[in-house]
Amino acid sequence: MRQRRLSTILFCRSSAPGAPIRACDGMFFVMIDNESTPEYRALNKEVAPRLAAADDEIYFDAGLFKRIETIYGSRSGAGLTAEQVRLVERTYNEFARSGATLNAADKTRLSQINQELASLFADFSDKLLADENTWVVLDSKADLAGLPDSIVSAAAAAASDHQLDGKWLIVNTRSSVEPFLTFSTPSRSARAGVAQVRQSRRQRRCQRHQ
Repeated sequence: MRQRRLSTILFCRSSAPGAPIRACDGMFFVMIDNESTPEYRALNKEVAPRLAAADDEIYFDAGLFKRIETIYGSRSGAGLTAEQVRLVERTYNEFARSGATLNAADKTRLSQINQELASLFADFSDKLLADENTWVVLDSKADLAGLPDSIVSAAAAAASDHQLDGKWLIVNTRSSVEPFLTFSTPSRSARAGVAQVRQSRRQRRCQRHQ
């Protein structure tokens, strides 16, 4: 009986439900993170709300949650090991926190919110990547004065990625801009150019929140 009950939990945590969706989910977002082309970003805006809705269908399954709730309520006297009890508790809490205990109307509303948030996050990611897809090109080695070798190498690699061999590229990200402004001692024009790109990004971000 103990193993039969525990099989429901194992079913949720391993092979199903939703395993094919989660596998697809994982692969899709790996591609989004590493192949951030306009086509993938547009697809993300379309797919993200659908994936959120698919997750909700699992968490809102009343029959499945009833089985989980029964196991959770009898976990203390079921002869489970400490690890199994922890697994039962984590599974129950995951479903409960995802809305499994809500009534039908509240589940519908929560699913709408989850899909809207997924869509907004995809849109935010797209705008963030658009901001990061700007840079300053440095043509002279004199513009690199004062920079550690690691930063110089990263700037050269970034330039090479954009078919700008023999130059150096400061991408509009904090990890690229701030070290440059901290360590560089080049001409004022180079520092001003990098600072201006960063400031433009901040201004766009503020405008979006107004």
